[in-house]
Amino acid sequence: MTRKRLDQYCEWGVIGLVLGIIVYGPLAIGAARPIDFVVLQSLTAIGLVVWSLRFWLSRSHRLLWPPVCWTIVAFVALAFFRYQAAELEYVARHEFIKILVYASIFFLAINNLHKQETIQILVFVLLTVATLTSLFAVYQFFTHSEYIWSYQRPVQYLERGSGTYICPNHFAGFLEMVLPLGIAYLFAGRYNYTFKVFLGYGCLVIMAGIAVTMSRGGWLASGLSLMLMFVLLLRKRQYRIPALVALVIFGMAASITYQRSDKLQDRIHNINEGGSTAFVSARPAIWKAAWEMWQAEPVWGVGPGHFDYQFPTYRPESIQVRPGWVHNDYLNTLVDWGIVGASVVGLGTLLLAFGMVQTRKYVERGSKDIGSGRNSNRSAFVLGALASGTALAIHSFFDFNLHVAANAAIAATILALAASHLRFASGSYWLSSWPGSKFIYSLVLIGLAVFLGRHALVTAQEQLPLEEAKSLQDASLEQIDALQRASRVEPNNFETLYNIGEALRARGSSIPEDATENLESAIAWFEAAIAQYPIWAFNYVGLGMALDHLNRFDEATPYFERALQLDPNQHLVVAYMGWHQVNLGDYLSAKKYFDRSLEIKWWDNHIPLTYNRLIESKLPAEALEESPDLE
Repeated sequence: MTRKRLDQYCEWGVIGLVLGIIVYGPLAIGAARPIDFVVLQSLTAIGLVVWSLRFWLSRSHRLLWPPVCWTIVAFVALAFFRYQAAELEYVARHEFIKILVYASIFFLAINNLHKQETIQILVFVLLTVATLTSLFAVYQFFTHSEYIWSYQRPVQYLERGSGTYICPNHFAGFLEMVLPLGIAYLFAGRYNYTFKVFLGYGCLVIMAGIAVTMSRGGWLASGLSLMLMFVLLLRKRQYRIPALVALVIFGMAASITYQRSDKLQDRIHNINEGGSTAFVSARPAIWKAAWEMWQAEPVWGVGPGHFDYQFPTYRPESIQVRPGWVHNDYLNTLVDWGIVGASVVGLGTLLLAFGMVQTRKYVERGSKDIGSGRNSNRSAFVLGALASGTALAIHSFFDFNLHVAANAAIAATILALAASHLRFASGSYWLSSWPGSKFIYSLVLIGLAVFLGRHALVTAQEQLPLEEAKSLQDASLEQIDALQRASRVEPNNFETLYNIGEALRARGSSIPEDATENLESAIAWFEAAIAQYPIWAFNYVGLGMALDHLNRFDEATPYFERALQLDPNQHLVVAYMGWHQVNLGDYLSAKKYFDRSLEIKWWDNHIPLTYNRLIESKLPAEALEESPDLE
């Protein structure tokens, strides 16, 4: 077997692995779970090993290195530096790993998938996945289906289509990146009419999928990106009539659909209504908190992935859940990485955008097809990628699609392939080989693969018992054992430490046998969680409650007070302070804390309602009226 044939097999291997990443991610609920991200990480590590072999099998294998690659390397270096100095090591390490995986996917794609035949295969695989999942989303929309595979969808999403994602907004983010590619190939691709009929059908289904997500950010991003594409098409004489006809048809279809759908009208009209799911009610509150957080650490940011863990200190009363992310990728970058990180990302974005605009000129000028009035697949991809990037950039103002693993991996792949077309503008983007270069390149790739592979193994060993614990009865011995097995693998995961402590506290408070032993053990686990994450209020609440169960009320008081200092606007923290006051026998103070908890959240807040009825039955109305308000 010749070296050329082996190199070809390796090339096919890398192509297959990248295809596996972009197919598995969307189908595995966006690879949002850590255990699913392990699959993407493992495929990436294998891809790096196979790519390293190509340097030795092909005498002419070189690196394609457009300017944006330098910014990616710079951001990876920054991420490693910030991870080393991060307050929450576990969180920062996982965020660094994600960045390293996305960067690796980018380099794998730009150096191994840049052939036109390969790009077309990748685009059509994406279109196929998007079409099939859009059909599923339409089915969900009309039947209010509760399940995605074996996962139950949240109640608030039952009237929206989410395809194989949990959140419809993130599913819209996936579709809005794929749709422009399909439209571009439909208009500018060089295919026969029969194939374009199927392509057009797929695009219509994907548009229906975007519509049923009820994602206003997705609608806006898709609409503006398609308008950009049609404007660019209208500049070419051979596309003007088809583009105008399509633009009119799309506009009429959108108008008719809107007029005949009460759900779509309600979705638009309810933009300014309050509630945790409102488009412009919850988000501005989160953005304001994020802005204040950034002002505290403007240069370097609060740390990789740290926003959600610093959020309680800045929590507004209107946000009682963990937001996860800022719901604005630009602001999220500023908060986590500061001005330094945002500048690197901004420079990379500008280089990508400039490169795609520059590339369009060269691929069109160099294509005999366009010069003769015919279509070009090369030009079609660049046009579609430009619109895909635009859609992602617009939607990133309102959501965190770049923090959804599947969407981030697909975006890295599409943008890498778009950047690879810069080779048509200049041959200087190929890095020349030099003595020892193959050894250095392969050493770096193997080192990255080993690092990613080892971390993937550790994450799998941790996540498997954590997933097992979710399926077991709360506070059962089996659940505690599963959590402890996970903590032995990752002792820095403070959430696991907290969950063990909470399970032991629940057993100690409800099961008389071994109650003292369970509660004392719970205190030790809460203390370990505090050592890893000292600013999370619930660590202190759990420890204080365990002490209360042991009738050590005076010892518990400082922990409840500390929790209230750390998260004063969290309704449960305030309610548990009231619970502690009941244990102390101070019913008047307890009533004020319970009232404050209900003031923060009046719905679905059972603890203060239950205890208020108890207090009112014990104290006369005159005493309740004369009690002072909380300071």
